[in-house]
Amino acid sequence: MPGRLGGLVAALVLVAAGAPACSSEDPAPPTDSTAAAVAEVFLLSGGSVTCLQQRLEAAPDARRAVVATDELSESEEQALGDVLEACVGTDRLAGAFAARTANALPPADPDQGPAQTACVEQAVRDLDEGQRRSLEVGLVTLAGPLESDLALRRNDVVNLLYGACDVSPPS
Repeated sequence: MPGRLGGLVAALVLVAAGAPACSSEDPAPPTDSTAAAVAEVFLLSGGSVTCLQQRLEAAPDARRAVVATDELSESEEQALGDVLEACVGTDRLAGAFAARTANALPPADPDQGPAQTACVEQAVRDLDEGQRRSLEVGLVTLAGPLESDLALRRNDVVNLLYGACDVSPPS
């Protein structure tokens, strides 16, 4: 199943490679760069970016989570999840994930594109809170370890979404 995720991961990796590993003792990275990275993942602009900047300024653990290359601490994952819940929301998550999926893994029959996109959007909306948070936080922290608990939960959710909507990488 990791192959199914590969195209989307490649399309969504937005955090610079080689960023230093972060822990709760490291200084938090700048608010503007972390807000910009998150905004790019979810295709945000305007008031949503302002929300990110304000929330991230007040949440150094969330800023550390955005650039983390090690497994997130519980407080980092919680802080980033809280910021994303407040500033991204389910509809924006669904739209951004569906758009990026359509770009990274278009259906073999282009006429099926709109139906697949609609299916993915609805499938994201239908996720329970835990699944949605794993997807949301997991998409921002793609630079973290591939075998971390968060990465595995994110992959499970992505595979669930792909399975529900018959999304597959090109052969």
